[in-house]
Amino acid sequence: DTLSEADLITEWLQMAQQPDQYIGDTRPLDICDQLDTMNPTALAPFVNLLGHSQTSDATKVFVLQCININMDNAYIPYLLPLLEDYSPTTRSCATTLLGAIDHPSVIAHLLYMKQDTDPRVAFAAWSGLAQRGQEPHRQNFMHYYQSPEATTGQRAEIVRILLKNARAEDEPTLTAILTASDTSPNVRHLSAMLLGDFGSPISIESLQRSTTLDPSEEYRELIESTIAVIQERSKLIQ
Repeated sequence: DTLSEADLITEWLQMAQQPDQYIGDTRPLDICDQLDTMNPTALAPFVNLLGHSQTSDATKVFVLQCININMDNAYIPYLLPLLEDYSPTTRSCATTLLGAIDHPSVIAHLLYMKQDTDPRVAFAAWSGLAQRGQEPHRQNFMHYYQSPEATTGQRAEIVRILLKNARAEDEPTLTAILTASDTSPNVRHLSAMLLGDFGSPISIESLQRSTTLDPSEEYRELIESTIAVIQERSKLIQ
């Protein structure tokens, strides 16, 4: 039987009380997707959960991970009050959700939150501005990948945003990702493919060097074809 909106909300709220038990479980995400098709603001109770004083930080992160992909401008009125919350985790989660919304009205709020005293909140706002293509914030965000001050989590977020919408000016960051020892094989693969789309001869040395980090035959073949494409494109431009 098809569950009602109220039934789905009740089931999800019960899961949110014990988020550790649902790591890797797709059911909480599926519920959010189902609710999203039923009502344009069906996820509002989950957004509101971020602002409840009794909500644990683990539950707040669970909320963020579950509903991030479903955010649109209908949720902006629910998120704005949370930007002023006393809890840095609440402000960070709300800022992250706001940054996922492709609507011009979020920009001013993200610029404001980038000045937040908590570095997690400020970084979430910076990521949102990068996702919305706001310069110079986007380019500075990508360059921050190579900063010695960037944490592992921040670098992972930069990679996530970059791979969703890479541009030719991201070539230095892509080559840095390619040659970083902690880059996963999948991300290294995607980075090499993107350099094949718009990379210049400057990246060839990094492409060659990256084969020492992934010696598989498949990756080596990808690098050889990527370098060939870059060289061919370079000849056409000259």
